[in-house]
Amino acid sequence: MNSRYRVRISGRNPEYFLRKLLSNQISFKLLRMGRREFEILVCETDYQKLKKIRTSYKVELVGYTGFLALCHLLLKKYYLVIGAFLFCLILYILSSFCFQVTILENDAEFREVLKNELERYGIAPLHLQVSYAKKEEIEQKILETYPKELEWIEISPQGTHYVVHVERRKINDETSEVAPRNLVAKKDALITKIEAENGEVMKKINDYVKQGEVILSGAIMRDEEVKNLLAAKGRVLGEVWYEAHIEVPFHYYEEKETGKSQTVLTLQFLNHTIHLGLSSYDTASREDIFKIENAMFPARVAITKEEEIEVTDKTYSYEEALEQAHRLAEEKILTNSAVCRIISQKDLKITTEDSKIIVDVFLKAEEDITEYVEIKEEDLQKQEQGE
Repeated sequence: MNSRYRVRISGRNPEYFLRKLLSNQISFKLLRMGRREFEILVCETDYQKLKKIRTSYKVELVGYTGFLALCHLLLKKYYLVIGAFLFCLILYILSSFCFQVTILENDAEFREVLKNELERYGIAPLHLQVSYAKKEEIEQKILETYPKELEWIEISPQGTHYVVHVERRKINDETSEVAPRNLVAKKDALITKIEAENGEVMKKINDYVKQGEVILSGAIMRDEEVKNLLAAKGRVLGEVWYEAHIEVPFHYYEEKETGKSQTVLTLQFLNHTIHLGLSSYDTASREDIFKIENAMFPARVAITKEEEIEVTDKTYSYEEALEQAHRLAEEKILTNSAVCRIISQKDLKITTEDSKIIVDVFLKAEEDITEYVEIKEEDLQKQEQGE
């Protein structure tokens, strides 16, 4: 990269000074020629010769080109250079840390056990990330510590975030001895299905049963006497009836937390924001855990905790609002884990007021009505008496 000095020379007769430069064997490039001044480009050697010329003309250094221009700019804006260096250094240091560990395991108790085990080996938030070889070693040690609980474990680094995948070892549970019992109706229902594994069937499909009524008996009767007692086992489904009161506004807006959260490293420079590691949620509540910023430098580094928010903003027509009411009624009933499916639904009453639709819905649902009750002496006496 050729470096040159840009020089402005002012005086009564510019042509005279140009001839003087030539007579002193100074090479130059003429940039601009005016009536009483001109500008030239010279190399460093010729610039030193130029400074030694004794003259009444005004000689000014007005700029640089090439590498000299870059050096001059860096010296002039030294605080930006230092800031950029510190910014890159902080970025490098922060990217070497782990800010979040997610363990993909449904069992909360065992998830806590794994969390403590990982922390013991240095896999935890605000700890330096480990090497690939160290990660493999940690995985092997955890497998050796929990051979009965774990089939395999994988610690997957994703930027500044560790995701731990776990496969539990399946062990056949030892069945304990169960006391004699009856299978009874958990609630009033019309029986739709009977799956009997053990016990004497006392009811049939399409029979109406009341809560507590015996469907599978653990007391085996022969000649009006109890010959054997066992633990009834099976599954009974029945048609159950519900009413739901649903209100749906014609304009519906809701912000709902999804329960998902993450910690991200955020860089801001001027109007640009960069998220390192995980992708940022589209809509979220954000809180800075740690940040570095300076009013003199247009950049900012922050460790931010994000909690995802799901936004619903919709305007319904009458038909859409009614359809949404039916959907919400079904969802309300299906929150009961015993409900298998919705058989049918019927509107009992529909009204509109205050920019919303109000619907009372009658629903028929197929539901698991299985419940077990231990057989007592008084139950045997009633059964022998045919009650």
